[in-house]
This record gives sequence, structure tokens and C-alpha cells, in this order.
Amino acid sequence: MPSQVRHGLIPGALSAFLYLLLPLSGGIGLLPGLVAPMPVIYAALAGGRVNGMVAAGFGTVVALAVETGFGLGYLLSAGLPGLVAGLALTWQRPDENGQPVYRGVDGLVVTGTLYALVCLIGSFAYLSGGVGMEATLREVFAETFEALPPEFGADVRSEMLDIIVGITPGAPLAVLGATLVVNGLWAARIAAKRGLLQRPPLNFAALRMPDWAFVAFAAAFVIAQISDGDIGFMAGQAGMVLAMPFLLVGLSVVHALTAGRPGRGIMLGFTYGLLILGIWPAIVTVVGLVDHVFGLKARFGAQRSGKDEE
Repeated sequence: MPSQVRHGLIPGALSAFLYLLLPLSGGIGLLPGLVAPMPVIYAALAGGRVNGMVAAGFGTVVALAVETGFGLGYLLSAGLPGLVAGLALTWQRPDENGQPVYRGVDGLVVTGTLYALVCLIGSFAYLSGGVGMEATLREVFAETFEALPPEFGADVRSEMLDIIVGITPGAPLAVLGATLVVNGLWAARIAAKRGLLQRPPLNFAALRMPDWAFVAFAAAFVIAQISDGDIGFMAGQAGMVLAMPFLLVGLSVVHALTAGRPGRGIMLGFTYGLLILGIWPAIVTVVGLVDHVFGLKARFGAQRSGKDEE
């Protein structure tokens, strides 16, 4: 079977299928939709950059064949980010001895963060003008909340509207960036298990963000606190996206500190469960910020290169 078919067309078709499960199933396919970028990333890691491009392009064509809107949605949320992540993970430069050097897991996280920020800027451009970004969002969501059953009183609907407007579009785009990282990690793991990974394995426990990410997050946080109107709104939304990398750093601290210890699976499952329930994201993000400043993993000597990939 030609490489472009095995590592390009088939992953592209699978990626489109996973994405289309969400709109065609009435929301039941949320989880498959979140992993739709993974086959595209796998195609690049296992078959090379050209196959990654083939997968993203073919997946877009399949989604377009179902409906034009699905094609655009697939391209922006699965095909293009998957391709960008795949290209970032396969990018290499020679060292002083001429040996190829690849980006580590930090490069994958930076890629997911930058893609989310680009989408955020596009959202700001769409919302700009008129009565202001926050007010525009409020108008968009108000009609939906007014259609809620009478059991939801006016006060409840108003509180729910305030929450949704306060986290949109920053929180969904932060989730997009984080899921892109998870898809990249799992795509690399699957390719490695099959003996097809064309780069060194990724070590999540070794994650460390560049200093500019910390400075950018701190600046967005401060501006959001001291500014009103569109400036404060944009800074708050950007802060959510820029907090995402440090949430992942916090998780990497948990991975590193539990490496090789009894009950590691239970501790990781407990942590991820609380994250999914929305209980610990802020705490884990603070852990990530503290690790960036004080180097918790290095300080406790728990970082073990490649341990999570065994």
C-alpha cells in the first residue's frame, strides 16, 4: 500500500469521521471530536510532513463533501491545528555535529498556545466595533438563555449568561490548545509503539515553558485587573489562553513527582478526574507557575527523562 494512502488518506478520512461525529450525532460525539486532530498529527509523525499535509487536506475534502460549514469547522478545529502540530514536531535543525535536533514537548505546547492565540485574535476582530466585544457576546447568547425552560428563573439565567460571556472565547480556545497538545502526545506514543515514530519520543514530565510565556501571562493578568471595556475583556480572555501552558506544566510536575512511585496510576487518575470536573484547574495552574519560577521538578530531583514513555 503506498505511503500516501497508509499514512495520509486513511488518517485524513479517520480524522474527518471523528470530527463529523460531533455535529451529526447531536453532541454525543464530543469526545471523538476532541481527538480529531490526532490522526493528522500521526500522519506527519509516522509518514513525514507530506503525509501530514495529505491527511489534513483529504480530511477537509471529506468534511466539505458532507456540508460546507462542516468543512470549514473541520479545517479550523482539526485539520489545520493537527497539521501545524505535526509540522512543529517534525521540524529539525542540525546541531554542531550535524545531527538532527527536534523540538521537545515544550515546542508542542508553544504551538498549541500560539494557534489558540491566533484564533483568539480572529475572534476579537469578529467581535470588534459596535457596542463592544463583551456586549456583542451578551447579545449573541441572550437569545439562547431566554429560551431556557421556566424552571430557570431570571436570576439564574442572568448568572449563567454572565459566566458564559466571561469565559468566551478564551476558555474554549484554551481547551482547543490543550487538546492539541494531548493529541500530539498520544499520536507520538502510538507511532512509537508501532515503530514508526520518525523523531525521539516526547517526555511530558520534562515540560518547561519559555520565559516569554510567563511574562505574557503575567502582563495579561495585570491588564485584565486594571483595565475596563474591550481592553480588559481582551486581556482576560488572552490570560485564559496563556494560563493553559502552565496548567500543563503543573500536570507535568505531578507526572514527574509520581514517576516510579507506588500507586502512580491512582494519583494521576485522581488528579485528571478533578481537572475534568473543574475542581483543580486553578490549583494545578498555580503549581505550574511556581515550578516555572522555582523549578520544583529539578529541586525535588524527580524529573526522569523518558519515564512517562516507558
